Amino acid sequence: MVPSQLCWLAAIAAMTSAGTACASRNVPTHYPQASAASPSAPEAQAAVVTTALESDPPLPGTSTAGWAGLKASAKKSSHDHGGHHAH
Repeated sequence: MVPSQLCWLAAIAAMTSAGTACASRNVPTHYPQASAASPSAPEAQAAVVTTALESDPPLPGTSTAGWAGLKASAKKSSHDHGGHHAH
């Protein structure tokens, strides 16, 4: 064989073996019913992503339901001073 043919043959053999090595994964045949991957799992609720465009933000002390990232803050003590210490 000619050296260039050997190079092509080696390259094809390497690609074939690399392709089959990547495809040998174990895939589970059964998912728990609570798993999102399970066909019998309930459908997830649709996410509302336009809340900030369709309504005003909640005022302090009102419910933050539906506003991702906003949590109702606990009332702070008047002695808290926001983390500042008297100097």
